[in-house]
Amino acid sequence: FELVHLGDLKVYRNRSALERAMIAYNYTISPNLTDTIRTLRSGVAERVVLDQDPGFPNPMEIYPIQSARIESYQPERIRIAAEAERDGLLVVSDAWYPGWRAYVDGREQPILLVNHALRGVKLTPGAHVVELVYEPAPLEVGLQLAVGGLAAVMTIFVGSLLLACYPVRR
Repeated sequence: FELVHLGDLKVYRNRSALERAMIAYNYTISPNLTDTIRTLRSGVAERVVLDQDPGFPNPMEIYPIQSARIESYQPERIRIAAEAERDGLLVVSDAWYPGWRAYVDGREQPILLVNHALRGVKLTPGAHVVELVYEPAPLEVGLQLAVGGLAAVMTIFVGSLLLACYPVRR
C-alpha cells in the first residue's frame, strides 16, 4: 500500500487492486466456492475462475490481463469500451447480482459469474461497446401488471359510461 494523503485521515492506494474493468483471456472452471477460493489463492493473477464454460477455448499460453475503458458509470447503467485481442472475458469489478443484462454492440449476451462474485461478459476479437443495464424481472412484471390493471379499469369505466349514455332497451 502507498500512503497518498496524510492529515486527519490517512488514505492509502492499493497498488495490487484489480482494475474496475478488464479483459481476461485465461480461465478455470470451478462450480463451487471452495475450489474457487483454492484456485484464486494459487496466485495466477492472469486467470479468472468461472462457474461454467464461457463458450470459447481456454488458451494454453497465459495472456496478461488487459485494460478496458469505462465511458460512463451510473447506478443502473455502465458503458465500457473494450478491445479484445482474442476471445476473452470482460470482467467488471462490481458484485454479480440478478437483474443485470449485458449488451455487446447492441446484442444481448449472458452475464457470467467470475471469481464467485464479479460480472463477466464474453467478447470476441475486436473493438466492442459493452453496456451493462440493471433491468430486474420483478420490475418488468410489476409494470406489465400495472398496465394491465389500468387497461382493465379503463375498459370498465368506458363500458359504464356507454351503458349510462345508451341504456339497453328490451
